[in-house]
Amino acid sequence: MPSPVEQLSHNELLYFLHIPKTAGMSFTDFIKSQFAPYESISETHMSDFVKIPREQRAKCKFIAGHLYYDIDDYVQRKLVYITMLRDPVERTISHYAHIRRNPTDPGYNVVKSQSLLEFARDPRAQFLYANLQTRYIGIERNLFELEETLFKNLYQQDNLQQQLDTYLPGGYFDPTLLERAQERISRFAFVGIAERFDESLELLSHTFGWNTPSVAKAINVGTNRPHDDEISQEAIDIIRENTKLDAALYETGKQIFVESYNQMARNHSEKASLSIDLNQDTIAALQRKIDFQQKAISQLGEELRLIQTSFGWRFVLRVNEMRLKFIPHGSKIENIYLKFREHLSTDKRKTLI
Repeated sequence: MPSPVEQLSHNELLYFLHIPKTAGMSFTDFIKSQFAPYESISETHMSDFVKIPREQRAKCKFIAGHLYYDIDDYVQRKLVYITMLRDPVERTISHYAHIRRNPTDPGYNVVKSQSLLEFARDPRAQFLYANLQTRYIGIERNLFELEETLFKNLYQQDNLQQQLDTYLPGGYFDPTLLERAQERISRFAFVGIAERFDESLELLSHTFGWNTPSVAKAINVGTNRPHDDEISQEAIDIIRENTKLDAALYETGKQIFVESYNQMARNHSEKASLSIDLNQDTIAALQRKIDFQQKAISQLGEELRLIQTSFGWRFVLRVNEMRLKFIPHGSKIENIYLKFREHLSTDKRKTLI
């Protein structure tokens, strides 16, 4: 682990490896405020970054963008890496919404008319979200040669997958990507968590000796995120299946963040707003659990209505395939449901005697 306070030396270049939809624009804006305008470069994509004159890059002290991990040889400076991670399901939903509200995005023509479920199912969309965080950090070689092709012809070029395979020989689900990504972020000067944005700013400021803003400025916040009732469990399940490496990386990142933050809180309590519990669920995860329970309760109410109004009560009680979508085996909700079924069955037998 790096030192709790990692001041930049003269020959070091601070690099914010900006993974899409991880609160990175707001984060970048704060970091840029710590430097003179000519000392920062925040081009979004590699195709723009490589066009910056070498003399301008030589003067800068901070760069940010969707530039992946392996750019050390290109900048020819010692990079001090920092990044932000986000719950992969929430990041994917946010990215989906971002594409739909941006006609200039390469994926817009395909995604604009898709539901979240259609997006999750679409093999072409896997490039946009399948283990994206792990790929950004764990990729073995840089993507300079492919950058323009990747973002301009994302859905049009037939041989795109073959090109990508030269950089990801094991595909988007290669466990070695995760191994490299986990090893690399263990050496980052800072790893933040988007769901803990304010605390991440506190830790970042402590790490580099900056003043934490009293109010963080939110930039590029989406307003078209699907409503909870528009997000099906099937879509979440598909996204979760396609982001298993990201989920593991996210857990590693949380451990690094929590350990660093709590160390800061112990040594400099005036800089920390609270002490963080490693096992504490994010608000988004809690909200999904609440939504799930509400759907289960609604389903129970519907079954009760059918039982009370239909002679086919025995059939309704046995439609396990449908109710399992809302009430999984082993859950607390299932225990309530089974007691409810037993009670109804007992009452019905009494009426038949």
